[in-house]
Amino acid sequence: MRTRFVILQIQASRYRCRACHRSFDHYPEGVSRAQQSAATKAMTVLLWVLQLSLDKVSTFLRALGLGSPRPSHCRWYIKWA
Repeated sequence: MRTRFVILQIQASRYRCRACHRSFDHYPEGVSRAQQSAATKAMTVLLWVLQLSLDKVSTFLRALGLGSPRPSHCRWYIKWA
């Protein structure tokens, strides 16, 4: 069984295994299942490296409509900074 869904002009396919009933998503090239894009994560780390506080980075992202929880920001700093 195959279901299609479209989010922001990105078309992805969801497949369901008939034997085990698990579902699998297939995304187009350059799209991942992450809720935040790599560019958003990179911008967050860059702002932190430029000495903005966690609160100010979060406020800035919310102002752009890209709000994400601060613990996520901390994970990104540890991973990329």
